[in-house]
Amino acid sequence: MLSLVRARADALVTTGRILRSEPALTHAVAAASGLAGWRREIMGRDAAPATALLTSGRDLDLDHPALRGPQERLIFTTSASAKRLASAARARGIEIVADPAPTLRGLLRWLTRVRGCRSVAVEAGASTSGDLYRAPAAVDELLLSVCLAEKIPAAARGPALPDESAIAEAGLLLQSECEREEESGRWSFRRYCRR
Repeated sequence: MLSLVRARADALVTTGRILRSEPALTHAVAAASGLAGWRREIMGRDAAPATALLTSGRDLDLDHPALRGPQERLIFTTSASAKRLASAARARGIEIVADPAPTLRGLLRWLTRVRGCRSVAVEAGASTSGDLYRAPAAVDELLLSVCLAEKIPAAARGPALPDESAIAEAGLLLQSECEREEESGRWSFRRYCRR
């Protein structure tokens, strides 16, 4: 599912926290998963999706695999971090976008208004992305994977996303749901769309 979402997007948004916790993360999945032809022929997108990083700049590894590759890469960060990172980022072909108070909603607005992105996939934890699914919703679609295990190890737990009523109040309605038994346990995969 993640590969398909990445294959149809103009930009993939992630965070500095995700890069720190996933040192091998790459956004080259569309080509690797066999979806590059589908992206080109059906979606009409020849170039790989841009990688956009929302970060404070703290402990940022500019050589992280997600920030390498032929795709456009940009960092959306504070003015102070932008100044500190500018030279090293430019040497790697990474664009720096400074914002006085960078937020995920601000990055999404910038990607749609300045870059003209029509489809943006957000890959961020609940503490960063949860606000997107509250009224007024900043997304048209939410693909949610929910672990249905009776016990979830403490190390795998994070902040909760908004509950079903908050998601509905934001105008996102459940369109489909599929439950599957995976190696990691039972999961529910849900798709919500804006009314």
